[in-house]
Amino acid sequence: MSLKASFSPTIPEATQQLVEPLLPTNSLYRFIGQKIHVILREADFAKAYAETRRPRISPLVLALVTVFQFVGKLPDCQAAQRAVMRLDWKYALHQLLEWQGFHYTD
Repeated sequence: MSLKASFSPTIPEATQQLVEPLLPTNSLYRFIGQKIHVILREADFAKAYAETRRPRISPLVLALVTVFQFVGKLPDCQAAQRAVMRLDWKYALHQLLEWQGFHYTD
C-alpha cells in the first residue's frame, strides 16, 4: 500500500495531553480517538491503494473525515479545513497538533 504516513495506533502524546481534558466524556471525537484502532485498521483498506502510485493520505484519516463531514453536513473544502483547525478532530484522527492536513481534492 502506498501511503504518505500510516495511521498511528495511539494518539500523539502532545495532542492527548492538550485535547483530552477539553473533551466531554461523552464526546464522539473522544470515543473515536480511543476506540478506532479496535474497529478499523489500515490493512482493511489495502486493496484500495496501488503499490506503485504516488503516496496518499491514510485511508483511515479520509474515512473518519468523511464521517465527521457527514455529521457536520460540511462540503469537502470545509471538512479538510476543520481537520487542520479543530483540536477534537485531530484527537480523533490521531494527528500531531502541528499536522497540516491534506487538500480536499486528494
